[in-house]
Amino acid sequence: MKRQHDHVIRDIVISSEMSYHKNVLKIIGYCLEFERVALIYEYSQFDYLFNCIQFLTWEKRMKIAIDIASVILYLHIEFPRPIIHRNLTSHNVILDQNGVVKLYNFECCIPLPIGKVQVQDDLIGTIGYLDPEYVWSSKVTLKSDVFSFGLFLLVLLSGREIKVNHEGKYYSEDYGLISLENYAKICVK
Repeated sequence: MKRQHDHVIRDIVISSEMSYHKNVLKIIGYCLEFERVALIYEYSQFDYLFNCIQFLTWEKRMKIAIDIASVILYLHIEFPRPIIHRNLTSHNVILDQNGVVKLYNFECCIPLPIGKVQVQDDLIGTIGYLDPEYVWSSKVTLKSDVFSFGLFLLVLLSGREIKVNHEGKYYSEDYGLISLENYAKICVK
């Protein structure tokens, strides 16, 4: 329970520090008094990216890619200690009523120790989007976000959600288990 509470606190702190970035869903309050923590975000009519991705124009997809890249870049270079998101997926991105893309859910974020390029931590994030080196070694780096961003781009540009079995292996209904490279080829057809 404490570990879960720590992740929520991390979400609150990082969301608050990122609140003026136009592509971050702003947290305006929270309640820690009960067993289940309540986070209060800015009011916005929105849709999750994964619900509407196949209907987006090419221009809108490019804008989303640039905007999400700016949030990840901000996490990596604008803090005294770079912050690794660790859970960049189409499920953590929304489009508000004005079509502005917003990233949220910073509970998996972890700062790099001063002077270090990696940090060892428990494996958390979304299966299929996790950097294989992180999965094998439990060591997360800025490159872990780059890997996740690449998969995010694959989903965004192809309009198809990543499919992963219970073992974390990519698959296609037509081809069964396949490599990530072949999965990408199928997605762009």
